[in-house]
Amino acid sequence: MSTQVSRAFGALLFMLATVFAASAAGKRPGVAQVAGPVALGERVLAEAAIKSADTTVLVSPLNAGRAMVTLAQGASGATQVEFQRAFRVKGRASLRRLARSMQALKTDLAADKDVTTSLAGSLWLDQAVRPAPLLRNGAPGLRGIEFFRENFADAGATGRINSWVDRNTRGMIPEIVDDLPANTALVIADALYFKGKWLATFDPAKTRPASFRVPKGDPVMVPMMEQQGRMAYDDTNGVQAVALAFMGDRFEARFVLPPADAVAPADAAALASWLSLQRTRPLAPTRGTLRLPRLDLAWSGDLMDALSAAGLQRAMSPRASYAGFTRTRISVSKVSHKVVFKADETGAEGAAATAVVATRSMDMDEPFTMVLDRPFWLFVQDKRTGAVLFEGRVSDPGTRAGS
Repeated sequence: MSTQVSRAFGALLFMLATVFAASAAGKRPGVAQVAGPVALGERVLAEAAIKSADTTVLVSPLNAGRAMVTLAQGASGATQVEFQRAFRVKGRASLRRLARSMQALKTDLAADKDVTTSLAGSLWLDQAVRPAPLLRNGAPGLRGIEFFRENFADAGATGRINSWVDRNTRGMIPEIVDDLPANTALVIADALYFKGKWLATFDPAKTRPASFRVPKGDPVMVPMMEQQGRMAYDDTNGVQAVALAFMGDRFEARFVLPPADAVAPADAAALASWLSLQRTRPLAPTRGTLRLPRLDLAWSGDLMDALSAAGLQRAMSPRASYAGFTRTRISVSKVSHKVVFKADETGAEGAAATAVVATRSMDMDEPFTMVLDRPFWLFVQDKRTGAVLFEGRVSDPGTRAGS
């Protein structure tokens, strides 16, 4: 087996550091508890990758997912239902349980002594905005989230949020927000940091300059690392995959190399399914050679469009309701996301940050027009119990003009 990760992927070059937390007794989170946020984040990656087919795209599904879980705690009505669907859960209580799972995961990861992993979340509410009872009384779904009252009219507010992110990403992401709008009402900031050493390190003496074929332009010369031995590997239909374990063998970095002539799925949903398949496909110990470039990756962007396409259309629009945070009408205006990832002969280090900015908004609901001038359905029901008094299809109103 010779796995040479030295050419640009026909579809997408990506690295997946995957948490395989075994579902155990007690409060330790398992795969099921993080599946919803990770799936949403993976769909966001697919949406972003489709729009930027020839450039590096790197997101943190866990970091972006955690920010959305926090935002969901303040959602109400149809917006809350939309979050449930996006996270593949049912019922109001499910969103609180999801938040508790995120907090349990934070504690579980922090306890791991083989690698360094830290998660942090915060919610910043403008001093001029009255918090809803959910915030005043300490919402169960927001436990573990730092709460700040901020004066967004103060130019220093941006610096305070950026300082919080800088501190919680160990300096890897010094800035996540720029000039905030004057009508900013709320900011949710989430940060992730990871650092781990390879279980089997690369020999620096074997690192050599080598050619890497980028999608457009001439090949570039990169420092190519080399490792030989038994590694978790698979080759199915020409799609090669290898996983490098970190110390402790809980985390892995998985690299997937499609064939040189592979064409990426044009549909984001299909690409998300493909990503999920590649992330979880079985690998087997196989003897071979891996050549992998040192990595120094950075990506940033606004995730609003991708999140909307991934199922949060109302949540990302002026029609959203976040009455759980405040009775002031607010809407999300930006979802900034930044990721930094580096890998060398000894291991890997990465950080991610997400900032959800919500501004005070006018009532943006457009007046609708509904003309019942063709057959329709009629329901008369008790909203409290669901008892239906009358129900039927009206093919003819039974009335006539002038009579």
